[in-house]
Amino acid sequence: GLLLRVGRTNPAFFMHSDTLFVNYVREWIRPPVEVYSLSPFVNMTGVDLGYRTTLGPYLIEGQAYTGYSQFNTPYTTLKLRDLFGARLLVSADSLSVQVSYANAHLTTNTRYGMNDRLYSALDRAGFSHIKNEIEGDDSRSRYASIGFRYDSDVANLSGEYAKRTVSKYFASA
Repeated sequence: GLLLRVGRTNPAFFMHSDTLFVNYVREWIRPPVEVYSLSPFVNMTGVDLGYRTTLGPYLIEGQAYTGYSQFNTPYTTLKLRDLFGARLLVSADSLSVQVSYANAHLTTNTRYGMNDRLYSALDRAGFSHIKNEIEGDDSRSRYASIGFRYDSDVANLSGEYAKRTVSKYFASA
């Protein structure tokens, strides 16, 4: 049950991160935006190590990954570097429970001088230090989630609680 992947993979921030864009494997019409919009980073470049085994009636999957990711908008570049994450899934009969955690350095930079006028106004008003709260490369970004799925002959239930904690540039949610 050992799996090693090198290259571009999906970081396991949330319970269904690996199947987010494969519609036929999900039980819902759309994944909950409240959870899956917490991270715009849908892929990473790096190393992914997974292990799957059974222990009595339990299927246990563990995964650790490291790498970097980048997300571009027309005017901003977001980067996760030194990304490290881990995921543990335990399944028995009809119930699966997963916990995951990831931590990275976050960098955000605007492009094409988009904020130049704003920064000039802040300098004139004596608030030039606010630029360091809008963009830069010294933020930490953390993702944590716990989710479950119950799938039997009569019911299919799933739920997930996720949290994004960012030290600068964005709100935690």
